[in-house]
Amino acid sequence: MVRLEAAGAENEELADTIRRRAQNVHARRRGAQVLREIALDIVGIERDSMGTRDRLAVSQVLDQPINEATEEALRALVAELVKAIQAAPRGVRASIAFSSVSRTDFE
Repeated sequence: MVRLEAAGAENEELADTIRRRAQNVHARRRGAQVLREIALDIVGIERDSMGTRDRLAVSQVLDQPINEATEEALRALVAELVKAIQAAPRGVRASIAFSSVSRTDFE
């Protein structure tokens, strides 16, 4: 019973670490940049051929859907990462999730 409780606490700490790292500004910015490029491809817009005013208008139209998609993508990624890391052998789990404190832990 004690061993199960310890494993549960370790899994929760792992999930919290991954969630916290996914919430940092750098991760969100990178995710949004990638999704913005995908969105532009999907809607068939080539921003390089547009004027400044048109680029701004397109950005304003796409901002909300991209922000929402970024949130959802990060949530899904965190859930999948937690499952994968929890299923990994103990040594691998420790090296992935608790490797070291990075600057992203404080952003």
